[in-house]
Amino acid sequence: MIYIGSFDAQLYAIRTDGTLYWTFRAGDRILSSALVDAKGAILFGSQDDRVYALEPEGRLRWSVELGGDVDSSPILAADGTIFVGSDDRNCTPCELASAPVVDEKATPRLNTQPPLR
Repeated sequence: MIYIGSFDAQLYAIRTDGTLYWTFRAGDRILSSALVDAKGAILFGSQDDRVYALEPEGRLRWSVELGGDVDSSPILAADGTIFVGSDDRNCTPCELASAPVVDEKATPRLNTQPPLR
């Protein structure tokens, strides 16, 4: 499966043969790439200040407002923690199973994937 976010606020799931599988509408443009876990769950951000987690079939699992555009792509750390950066100057840890608790630790504005070591 190929996941493509768009300026029309849609996340498109495209089969490898090029046919459309499903679409999901966020509240604003999607600039981030999607992160897909081993079970097929999908996590991505939007310029509506939200991060979304979807089921493999495109149904919403959860979404949470982070307080700033979520332009950066989520990343997966070696310990399984997922991090999402946003324009609210936070790098928020989260799990696909449940919505993140927003941490108030400020970092520089994040428009790209936060680096991991």
